[in-house]
Amino acid sequence: MEKIPSFTINHDMLLRGIYVSRKDMVGGETVTTFDIRMKEPNREPALHVGPLHTIEHLAATYLRNDAAWRDRIIYWGPMGCLTGNYLLMRGDLTPSALSQITMAMCREQPPKTAATICCTICPWHAMRRENSLSRCCSR
Repeated sequence: MEKIPSFTINHDMLLRGIYVSRKDMVGGETVTTFDIRMKEPNREPALHVGPLHTIEHLAATYLRNDAAWRDRIIYWGPMGCLTGNYLLMRGDLTPSALSQITMAMCREQPPKTAATICCTICPWHAMRRENSLSRCCSR
């Protein structure tokens, strides 16, 4: 039986971050699957379902309303292992392409409760601080 490529990755070595999980051809177009890893598997507790559900709604709403990216968004949703989310997008993309989206999301001001949840576990939080954005969800 053929091994599933994502199951050949040593999950004990994964860190928080944004990874390209796979790229598939669908109808002559590339679909990129991103692994948005928010917790280190087998080393940190899994995300709680409530906050993960909130992040799912926030991210999906922002992504599907972003004028530059909305037509590329296929899916945003939680991983079964509860250590992050998957993002599927049309196009042959790299993690650096997501920096444009994250900067747009960080310019928005989410509700206070969502901001607290997001900044506690979000892999982009450090990037927001480093880039000294004028509006960050931690404010």
